[in-house]
Amino acid sequence: MTDNELSGAMAHAAAAIDAGLTVEELVQAFKIVTIVKEINVLCKSGIDVRKAAEERYNEIQSARGTK
Repeated sequence: MTDNELSGAMAHAAAAIDAGLTVEELVQAFKIVTIVKEINVLCKSGIDVRKAAEERYNEIQSARGTK
């Protein structure tokens, strides 16, 4: 995955969290893609995307005062 693709994927993951997706749901989607498309998205890029989603989730929780 190129840097532009990675930053785009990270932005999409953060936007999904903003829209209400949980990190667990994101990981489930990664697993489904891995099974259906036989593409391992939980490689380094997938880990970076998950980390971006977790960071955004933590920011939202902190802003709400629930963390």
